[in-house]
Amino acid sequence: MSYTPGMTAAVCGSESLELSATADKKVQVSDSLVLASRDSNLYESCAWLIKPPADTFRDGAYINIWVTSLTKANFYIYEGTDRHNATAVISLNATAVLGAPYRVPASSGVIVVMQTIGSQLSGSGQFSYQTIGVQYDWYESPYIG
Repeated sequence: MSYTPGMTAAVCGSESLELSATADKKVQVSDSLVLASRDSNLYESCAWLIKPPADTFRDGAYINIWVTSLTKANFYIYEGTDRHNATAVISLNATAVLGAPYRVPASSGVIVVMQTIGSQLSGSGQFSYQTIGVQYDWYESPYIG
């Protein structure tokens, strides 16, 4: 996983770096992964934590992720909620393939990282995410958790 000081949700094109995966398919667009032009080989990246709202889905639910576009960027997917418990979803920590669906148990959470390639002065991408599974009925909510 990567960490880029100064990367904020606004720079990454979102309101928050924590995204809520519901039954509705959502799209995240990041138009620029670069904080500033510089002469170095620094990689810059945006990382989001994706998980469903607490106590919403029954056991067995999963989060689907699709990468729909990448320009001068790589896209990595990890199962987990932070860098201490993250496990690569794609073998050999390879970048995601455009259009291919990736599935992670909803109870585990997902970290996705969009990273510039080398010393590029730009980088952008788009991905979709959605939780698939059976939701708790409204009358069960007082007994969950």
